[in-house]
Amino acid sequence: DELQIFNIALSAEQIANLYEGNENIIASEETTLDETWQSCVTPNDGIEDGLTKCSNSLTIIEATLELHYKFDEGTGQTVADTGDYSRTGTIGDSSSTESNDPTWQCEQNSGWAMDFDSSQTQHISTAAFTPPPETTIAFWMRRQSAPTNTEQIFGFSTSWEISHMPSGQMTFNINSANGPNTTAAYNSIGSWTHFAATFSVSTGAWQLYINGSFVEDGSFTQNAQPSGPFLIGGSNSNQSSEHWDGQLEDFRIYSGTLSAAAIATLAETSPVDCFTIIDHIEILNDGNGLTCLEESISIKACAVADCSSVATEDIEVTLSATGETTTWSSNPVTIPANSSGVDVTLTHRVAETITLSASTSAVALNDLVCNYSGCDLVFSDAGYILTLTDHNSCEVAELKIQAVQLDETGTTCAPAYTGAQSVNFSYDYSNPETGSTLPVLDSSNMAAENVVQSRSITFDSAASAALDFAYQDAGQLTITVADNAAAGL
Repeated sequence: DELQIFNIALSAEQIANLYEGNENIIASEETTLDETWQSCVTPNDGIEDGLTKCSNSLTIIEATLELHYKFDEGTGQTVADTGDYSRTGTIGDSSSTESNDPTWQCEQNSGWAMDFDSSQTQHISTAAFTPPPETTIAFWMRRQSAPTNTEQIFGFSTSWEISHMPSGQMTFNINSANGPNTTAAYNSIGSWTHFAATFSVSTGAWQLYINGSFVEDGSFTQNAQPSGPFLIGGSNSNQSSEHWDGQLEDFRIYSGTLSAAAIATLAETSPVDCFTIIDHIEILNDGNGLTCLEESISIKACAVADCSSVATEDIEVTLSATGETTTWSSNPVTIPANSSGVDVTLTHRVAETITLSASTSAVALNDLVCNYSGCDLVFSDAGYILTLTDHNSCEVAELKIQAVQLDETGTTCAPAYTGAQSVNFSYDYSNPETGSTLPVLDSSNMAAENVVQSRSITFDSAASAALDFAYQDAGQLTITVADNAAAGL
């Protein structure tokens, strides 16, 4: 039915109009700036046509830039509106510095971006304006983790705001209090993402573009909205909560629908940080060290809170520790871009508890994270050296144990004891933190997680013993060995 053949390749918008029966709607791709079109209107009283009137003075013009915040001031309590109406925005609620003021973030291309902390209900407030019934909204956004609650990116009422949901989806309450959710999640975690969406009261249509490319569309009942004051980083519909947590740059609202080509142009140049931004530095260590031996730690530069992605540039980290003098194998240390981290060793000759810390050349949004045992490292003069390589769950590996103590020189390890000794073994599930499979040590099941099990182990003349070890599951375990006699290991 209704077979049509065109002499051009139709755009997604044109095809959608055909499908929805909107053949009277001109898609943006069909027009060019400064073109002159003719429009003809034929009145009809329900019985017969009247006289057709035509106009040849319809000129295609660009959408009007209703609001445009570049955020390039870098200081002060106001942001300039470079759109057509000069609606200056206020950082927070007043000319005074307050906790609800978002902060300036250095950005190489335009100068600055804005960083919003939802825990402080940070926002930018503007004078009242009337939302355009046909509109395009565009901005760059970035966040460090997925939202845990509903967050309003901007708005002034429940019928003119865009929300970011815990699912990562966007809710478009534009020209309606019951707008749709996007099909996909758009979290933009750790990297700048360009967002642009168009809305039309006359047709009910909406379209979403991510990084300049069309991704999805739909339609819903839309109604023109009255004038009201406007917030960025939150919404006047709920000023006490649901604020945005992340960075925004180059925020625009147009009166009119931008073409796909114009939106693609807006997304061509991504913001670039003046300094490398990371979420945090992470140190991994087992929490115990020997004064006679170098202790190894791993260091990572995490781009997001769960460290599922890492820094995309080289990061320099300077390490330090409390207590007596600590010698590092390398300090400062450079973590290569896109790497899983680096390993360094430290030597500490005094039996005491030290606390590790780190500073970085990058801008870290959160404090140092020390996994497994925290940032404290307990050094002892005697103890066990355990060696167990990573292996597949279907394999039997070798757990090597050596009992050592600080020798008379105070610089190296010496055998602590030989022969049959009573040793306590325990373990806990590290990653994931729960499990039900029991490890098998020397052909016998170990006890339940964190339950100490004593075994008699025979050590050779070098104070070493080798035991078979198997774990029929995937994951990481932490194995703890302690002396069950009076040797003090």
